[in-house]
Amino acid sequence: MNNFLAVVLSVGALWPGMASASVQLDRTVKEIEMKRTLVPVWSADEIAAGEGFADRWKTFAASATGDGDAAPIGAGQAKVAEVLARHEARLMTYPGVVAVADGICQDGPTAGQPCITVFVAEKIDPETTTPEHRVPDQLDGVPVQVIVAGEIGILPRK
Repeated sequence: MNNFLAVVLSVGALWPGMASASVQLDRTVKEIEMKRTLVPVWSADEIAAGEGFADRWKTFAASATGDGDAAPIGAGQAKVAEVLARHEARLMTYPGVVAVADGICQDGPTAGQPCITVFVAEKIDPETTTPEHRVPDQLDGVPVQVIVAGEIGILPRK
């Protein structure tokens, strides 16, 4: 026991009210000493898994902030919003189109990239439709994806 604790404990013997404070202080000092000696023990697999997770997180964070090789999140969306604003009215005139929005491509070579999403009531066979009535694959360099959403309408009041 260190000298400070010995003094506190002897003072606690003289003043009974100090006894509980000295016991609390003694327990706190022991906890601090234990924390100094405890060393985390992980297996090699756990260490490798943790380092792999940290690397993936750093890669994601770098792409999100623009500190890495990937384009920062938001750069592509701004261009998509600009192109969508220019072409929204025309896209809504295509047969079967019920809505348009900006989004992220779901599949194909542009999967994961910002794109314009065109929602249609039903899929139209491109063989039976003239090219001017087909939704384009891209607009001003921005990919366009078509998603069958069905008819969109207002729900009745209850």
